[in-house]
Amino acid sequence: MYLKGKTINNASANFTISGASVTSHDDATNFGTMSISSLIFDLKTANKKFTIDGGTFIQTGGTISSKDMELKNGGTYSQSGGEVQIDHDLKVPPGTTFAANGGTIHFTGAAGGGANYTGNVQFHNVLIDAGADYNSDNNSDNIKISDNFINNNPNLDNDKGMVTFNGTAPQTIYSASTLPGSNTTFQNLVVSNPSGVT
Repeated sequence: MYLKGKTINNASANFTISGASVTSHDDATNFGTMSISSLIFDLKTANKKFTIDGGTFIQTGGTISSKDMELKNGGTYSQSGGEVQIDHDLKVPPGTTFAANGGTIHFTGAAGGGANYTGNVQFHNVLIDAGADYNSDNNSDNIKISDNFINNNPNLDNDKGMVTFNGTAPQTIYSASTLPGSNTTFQNLVVSNPSGVT
């Protein structure tokens, strides 16, 4: 299904993606309840943004891809499976929730240092492409990762915020090497279960 105009899911509406792929040529905003369980909700091809404005998005499978994603006004993203692909900004300000106990957050493309990440989130798996840089905005930003972290960007510059590996089962942590003094993969790093790190 192709959507040419803006996709707006009103506060009293439920919008479910299951068994069909949806490609939007404009921004999408969710004020109500949206969910995806299979296939893809694609805004990235058209370089568009997905906003969860006070609504709830539930992902149990499938893929959602967008250039930018922003939560606001108490918005909630709940991920138990599937993949979220972000090409540029991911903003999860105070009062909003991004909580994952499954699935993957995938920073894609060649966003470079211009990409911004803001917030306190719980991710499950994290995958960072060679040119992608999630670049924390604030010292108070906090990313918690309960499963694997794979960074393929040797120039990742995460010089603010904190990354916490908080898994209870073994976690694989991989980061492409950086030259001494040039980039900071982790400014502040906490490994809460060192015996589980591989």
